[in-house]
Amino acid sequence: MGERCRITVDESRCAASMTCVLVAPNLFELPAGAEAAHVRAAEVDDPALVALAREAEESCPTLAILVEPVE
Repeated sequence: MGERCRITVDESRCAASMTCVLVAPNLFELPAGAEAAHVRAAEVDDPALVALAREAEESCPTLAILVEPVE
């Protein structure tokens, strides 16, 4: 186990571009009819998943994704 992180999507900023779904489909989804991406796992501690979450955060065109450490 590694660092534990919380993943959130600011639905008011999300443009549903699906970038996060393409980068990390096991962490994000865009259900049919949804106007914003949803997080599949609110917290992760697997280093590979944390890395994917951070990659999705960095690639989000509207900066709607926040990945932050859980204390």
